[in-house]
Amino acid sequence: MTLALSTSSPRVSVCLFESGGRVLGSRESLAQQGASGTTLELVDEVLRQAGVPLKEVRRFVADVGPGSFTGTRVAVMLAKVWAHANGGEAAGVSSFDLIEGEIVAVPTGKSRWLVRGKDELVFESREWRADWATYGSEGQPNSFPSAERAALLRERLRFLKPEVLTPAYGMDPSISRPKKPYGTAGGAP
Repeated sequence: MTLALSTSSPRVSVCLFESGGRVLGSRESLAQQGASGTTLELVDEVLRQAGVPLKEVRRFVADVGPGSFTGTRVAVMLAKVWAHANGGEAAGVSSFDLIEGEIVAVPTGKSRWLVRGKDELVFESREWRADWATYGSEGQPNSFPSAERAALLRERLRFLKPEVLTPAYGMDPSISRPKKPYGTAGGAP
């Protein structure tokens, strides 16, 4: 049995499927903040629906990005921890592959996208096009990564030791300077 997790976008999704691809349970929920808590709730629901305890799952798939810096780490960390605890394996899948469409775009900031075309080449764009499958705030129909698509991609997944799984962010983290320098009283040196 395989449990797939996608947390790289504002919509969290989980899917439990058999080796032949039959989906035993799937859930998704919007989680602008708190992807970890939402993911744990959805996993609990899916496992309960299927009547499968987590300890019986041996394969875990994580959406490795590109996408939200923090969100991407949630799926990767959970897949690694559970695979290690259960003596199982983990595989990563690109968020591009979890979005249905010929040309897929992942937002990377205000009016910026990483785009993967039909030829599998990835490029950055500052202009949105109506024929892209994407999500965000540009008025386009939302097409989020879906963990359920991992069942369709099962033949392409490479399962490895869990410690090998790493995120593929595709963009730098957006980190601001602290208002007060660390280790100083009142911000003064």
